[in-house]
Amino acid sequence: MLSPPYQPDEFPVLVTRVSDGETIEHYESVCMRNNGSTVHMQLTLAPITDSTDQVIGCSIIARDLTEQKETRAKLKRDRNLIRTI
Repeated sequence: MLSPPYQPDEFPVLVTRVSDGETIEHYESVCMRNNGSTVHMQLTLAPITDSTDQVIGCSIIARDLTEQKETRAKLKRDRNLIRTI
């Protein structure tokens, strides 16, 4: 789910920007899986245009950053633990 209940306006605002012709790269957000768990995502949104340059759609590429963010947080905790020893 790209627009979770706790952020209902986030995704529609992005789609409006793309419908105005803007490309949005590397936008980070927290989305919700069907089971209710959260997933950290990086989104790239781009307009799809016809031969007259009218925006007729939106291309969305979503990358799951959850594991990467969890690994970084663990490394940070480990570094802090080592400093206290």
